[in-house]
Amino acid sequence: MDVEVDAMRCREVAQGRLFVAYVPDATTAAAGISAVPKAGEPWLMFPGTPKAHVMVTPGM
Repeated sequence: MDVEVDAMRCREVAQGRLFVAYVPDATTAAAGISAVPKAGEPWLMFPGTPKAHVMVTPGM
């Protein structure tokens, strides 16, 4: 299944599963993951803020 991610709106464009783990104030350095979505890898949204969370889209 091809999945497009609208990172600015924090949601998938196509139907599919999305897993989110909230980690307030996490940074990319501390989490060891990028803040840029990349196929098949988790990414950190809103790093360094109370809203920081890891996004995982299986099969992305």
